[in-house]
Amino acid sequence: MAVDFAELRNQILFGESEAEDRPPSPIMEEWTDNKTRGLAIVGTTFLAFGAFEAMKGGLGIFKAKEGEDGELTDGHNYLPVLIPILGVLPFGIALGRLWRGVSCQDEIERYEKLVQAAEEEVGKQAEDAEEYAAEQEVAAQNHDMLYSANTFVPSISDFDFGTMGAFGPAVGQQPVAYRHSDSLGMDLGW
Repeated sequence: MAVDFAELRNQILFGESEAEDRPPSPIMEEWTDNKTRGLAIVGTTFLAFGAFEAMKGGLGIFKAKEGEDGELTDGHNYLPVLIPILGVLPFGIALGRLWRGVSCQDEIERYEKLVQAAEEEVGKQAEDAEEYAAEQEVAAQNHDMLYSANTFVPSISDFDFGTMGAFGPAVGQQPVAYRHSDSLGMDLGW
């Protein structure tokens, strides 16, 4: 088997690999939902602005700047109201959606494993039932063959050779027969 080093070098340089079919993580799969992303971005943004405003020297958007005497200059302070409503609440809802989505994916995986195990068990039971039915059929055929009165009756008359027997003229010859006997060959006459 020849190795193409030029192709191998290009794959390494461009970051290509043959095993790119790795499924996304459960969190990234839930992060693709636009509602979850939007809520997380809004909540994070307002929490960041609130943290910036709480620091000394904020922009004064949600909280008025403090004057030299330590009091607010404009008198408005929306920070205690807006941070819980526009910061914590959307961020908490986004985290809840992520948590619920991941737990639902785990539950779905467990359910699929359970269904697969049940299907395998049903298939195994069906195979066992088919094998059992085949064994019972063979046992019934063996029973019929062993205990049937006509089983052990090899007779030249069954071949129907007419006046010629199997080994020459057989006119007037009695057919040779072997029959099943309940007396075990003792000829008790029962």
